[in-house]
Amino acid sequence: MNKIIMHNGYCPKLNKDYSITIEYIDSSTLKEKAYIKGLANCKYAGNNQCEYIENKKCPLYNSNNYNF
Repeated sequence: MNKIIMHNGYCPKLNKDYSITIEYIDSSTLKEKAYIKGLANCKYAGNNQCEYIENKKCPLYNSNNYNF
């Protein structure tokens, strides 16, 4: 089952703390539970142009590795 997790941190585009959600895709096998980081949902980038999301350099997305 996929999981959606909220991540908080500093957004350089908005110059303030902000939150995004990231979907983690279940890639488990019979032997091991595992997740792959999927798409981010950023309300700002959804309505505006954001070079950080477009260039896959969003610090909120890149710095958060969630351990299940």
